[in-house]
Amino acid sequence: YTAPAWRLDFKEYYFHQSSDQITELSFQRRFGRFNLLGAYSANSLPGSDLRTMKIGGQVRPLDVFGFSAIRETDLDADENIRTIYQADLMPNNNCWIFRMDLLQNFS
Repeated sequence: YTAPAWRLDFKEYYFHQSSDQITELSFQRRFGRFNLLGAYSANSLPGSDLRTMKIGGQVRPLDVFGFSAIRETDLDADENIRTIYQADLMPNNNCWIFRMDLLQNFS
């Protein structure tokens, strides 16, 4: 579902022979120059059994500059997996983006 201020995504993958599944649900809400982001992911594949939640935000003080932070948490272990800080430069023609990331892993 996509509207001017909202974006919602849902994906479900089911593997019939093993009864495993991958579920992904995400949203984005725009508030002018600020965006709120969130996502839930559940993976029951053998060796990958993990449920995570991502939450973050992005601010664009100017149309060409943006800053964001996203935190990913393991819901079963109740601990932070990683935090990503980003800064990007995107010219008005939207033909390219220069992005710098700082990734902080906790696992």
